[in-house]
Amino acid sequence: MITCSKNHGVVVQPAYKDKINITQLGLMNSTITFWNTTLEDEACYKCLFNTFGSGKISGIACLTLFAHSIPSL
Repeated sequence: MITCSKNHGVVVQPAYKDKINITQLGLMNSTITFWNTTLEDEACYKCLFNTFGSGKISGIACLTLFAHSIPSL
């Protein structure tokens, strides 16, 4: 979906180009920003950091969406 490295910077897969970006990057504090979301985007996403010498660090971030219904008369 999205990767980041010192050599290549932030690379977003084409299907997610207008939906996701890394807006803060750090090993212990990173921010992934979603926009133009739909209810189908609601899920838990695995974040994986491959660090040389220390192995991999992973975590889970869950995106929950709420939709307001427009009442009809």
